[in-house]
Amino acid sequence: MIENAFDIWIRCLISSNVLPAPVGREILKESVNPSFSLGRHQMIVRFLIEREKFEISSDDPFENFLNEKSKYVFEADSELVEWCQTQTKMWEILLASSDVIDDSVKISVLVSSIKNCPLILDSEKKCCIESLEACSSLMNRSERVDTTNCVINGVKQESDDTLTDFHNAMLPSFLSKKSERQESMQTPSYVSLRIDIQRNKKGFQNYLGEGGYSLGYGTIRSYVSGLNFIDQNFAVACQDVLGGSLWAAKEGESVNLLLNMLKDEKYRLPNGKTFSEINIDKHNLLTAALKKFIDFLINKANG
Repeated sequence: MIENAFDIWIRCLISSNVLPAPVGREILKESVNPSFSLGRHQMIVRFLIEREKFEISSDDPFENFLNEKSKYVFEADSELVEWCQTQTKMWEILLASSDVIDDSVKISVLVSSIKNCPLILDSEKKCCIESLEACSSLMNRSERVDTTNCVINGVKQESDDTLTDFHNAMLPSFLSKKSERQESMQTPSYVSLRIDIQRNKKGFQNYLGEGGYSLGYGTIRSYVSGLNFIDQNFAVACQDVLGGSLWAAKEGESVNLLLNMLKDEKYRLPNGKTFSEINIDKHNLLTAALKKFIDFLINKANG
């Protein structure tokens, strides 16, 4: 799926004459080759980041072609260089392993770079962004997590529609209006926030695995789902105490404060249930998850 997104992005740059013409022609010629995979796409990103400093020693004809062209194709296009310079830090995210940065975050970077490119016509931008968002939507559906068989403390957890979408849990849930949320997804600060959230989420799962939960993956999923539930359904409390998403928290002490604040009956779901009531319904899953998350943040801070 991420390869399709990269392909959409690169073809937009070619069709809009953003990429130097000889490079664009070579990419189109090369892209019909079945071996044109993620590594090829990332090589092109690296080419744009390093430009005239791009160097590679390889037996691969395409990589050698980029190496040769990098020495002069950017010289006559100051507008392209200026845009590339503004995108460099963001594009470095595209080179990261999917184990470190989720593909959905990378698609947000691709969307952002197209939206902020002054060299592309608005009509071309619209078409490309819609295609990238379609890729993201398909990816989100394929990444939905089945919590039906999650078990914690020997008790099977019931499936809850509010827990199943990890992608939605990454959004700053205090942005309640869809239009505001969509606009924020295009900004560098938002992408940076999502990276922090992803790292915390992956780090938390690894921490649980290292703590002896590797054989009970359902338990790990239950804890993650519990935190997702709090992040989405008690977003006001998270905003009041943490200033944003629970998953972006950096200090165990602040999450411990959140845990105590959630016991205040002013924080309720639309159906009137308090945090404590929901926690009992979920067999203390929510408090257990928060305490484990606190332990994780303390351990992380201590190195």
